[in-house]
Amino acid sequence: MQERARRVDDRRVSDLKGIAAATNLYWTRHAALPASIADLTSEPGVRIVTLDPARLVPYEYRPLDSLRYELCAVFERESGATSLDPDTNLWAHGSGRHCFRLDGERTPTDGR
Repeated sequence: MQERARRVDDRRVSDLKGIAAATNLYWTRHAALPASIADLTSEPGVRIVTLDPARLVPYEYRPLDSLRYELCAVFERESGATSLDPDTNLWAHGSGRHCFRLDGERTPTDGR
């Protein structure tokens, strides 16, 4: 069960990274954040997963202002990263609902 939970959480992070990359692309094309995750899925050439693989509910996307936005998901367990500090590891998370605050102009999609 623990291994399954880890794999599902890894999938969630991967999905969120894809949404962040699509948001970055949207920002590049429009110089603005999308109003909703639906705006991302309607962009030409964008293929993202918007549903949590286990809960089958959409990931949360919320613009905070003209530049910043949040992506949220519910995780089974802690990420195991050495730090939950977003400056050290952007995608580190605890168990339960966790939101990642990102910047539309410079959204890192790798391990940071």
